[in-house]
Amino acid sequence: MLDVHLDGGMSGLELRRQMLDTGDLTPVIFLTAHDDFVTRSEADRLGCATFIRKGGSHVSLIDAVLRIERSHGD
Repeated sequence: MLDVHLDGGMSGLELRRQMLDTGDLTPVIFLTAHDDFVTRSEADRLGCATFIRKGGSHVSLIDAVLRIERSHGD
C-alpha cells in the first residue's frame, strides 16, 4: 500500500514510477484523502491494483488485498 501523498517530498506516485523503472511489479494499492480524476488517472497509468479513498470502508481494503492475492497467487 502506498499513500499518494508521502512525507519527505516524494509522492506515492513517484515511488511507484521508481518501482516500475527498476522492474518491481509488486501490486500496489494507493490510498489517499485527496481523490481526484488526475490522481486516479495517473495511478491507473502506473498500474495500480486498487485506489482507495481514506476514511472509506475497511471491507473495501480487505477485498482489494484478497483480489490481489487471488490474481497473483503469492
